Amino acid sequence: GKMLKSEGVTVEQLKERIRSKLTKFKFVQQQIRGGIDLSEEEMLNFYKQNPDLFRAAAKAHLGHIFLSFPMSRNEAQMEKARALAADLYKRISEGEDFGELSEQYSKGGGDLGWLRPDEMMPSFTRAIKGLEAGDVSEPFETDQGVHILKVMEFKESEVLAFEEVRDRIYAYLYDQRIQEELFRLVRDIKERTPIERKL
Repeated sequence: GKMLKSEGVTVEQLKERIRSKLTKFKFVQQQIRGGIDLSEEEMLNFYKQNPDLFRAAAKAHLGHIFLSFPMSRNEAQMEKARALAADLYKRISEGEDFGELSEQYSKGGGDLGWLRPDEMMPSFTRAIKGLEAGDVSEPFETDQGVHILKVMEFKESEVLAFEEVRDRIYAYLYDQRIQEELFRLVRDIKERTPIERKL
């Protein structure tokens, strides 16, 4: 506060300055807003020309069996978890229900929901690589324990429907247009204001 006082500016005066700047900005925005007209056709063209901006990543719906290692890292108990995982994998391969076995033996939720590759642990991504819907991964280990994954469903990467991204496109183009209009306004004001040349 000292610096302001030495300049003889009170907090109130400062607020007033900010307020008047904001009022000017709001006025400019209103001026521009009235002049911005985005047609459906314009938005559709932008959508068609930039499909990769609106691409949903591939996702997998995963089931999970997790057999945890003990905190003590007791080798015998870790072996027990590995042996159980191998047995469960064999039983699933022979047709037993993954969901039921998951409920019976697994620590934590058996349904991980839909996940993109960047939301999974790298070991999970590696485990399901090359698998298709309905396939089950071989047991694999992390520091926490042994895992078996089932790919319940798989969604390929796809371009989202125009309706789903229409608002995003509108906001983006609107923002761009405001920038252009602001630039134009500033340029006009500069051109209209004669600069005094000092001789």
